[in-house]
Amino acid sequence: MENDIINICYLAKYESFKKEKDISNFQSNVLNKNPKLKAVFDNSELLFEKPLTISQISFETKKQVENHILMLGDTAGLIHPLCGNGMAMAIHSAKIASKCTIDFFKWKNQSKRFRETV
Repeated sequence: MENDIINICYLAKYESFKKEKDISNFQSNVLNKNPKLKAVFDNSELLFEKPLTISQISFETKKQVENHILMLGDTAGLIHPLCGNGMAMAIHSAKIASKCTIDFFKWKNQSKRFRETV
């Protein structure tokens, strides 16, 4: 919460959302069943004219490597609403992957040199 501003993100199955037809009805009839969440909605002022939404996110298992390319960050299936700061996670996962790649090639070169000397 910076400057008394909060961001609310939630996931809903399409089946439950389509019963309500729109975000306003979904909030009134579903989200407001939670008294704490209702209090947040009742005592907050929206900063945008309407909510920002995304839909039909795939949670299926994705390949870790595609065409010899390591999948990191969002391409690996880690999406911002589920895991926090997506950009920071992508950068950090790239850092980890690059170190592991360098270590692998160092090990591979050392193994090759060892085999050549034996």
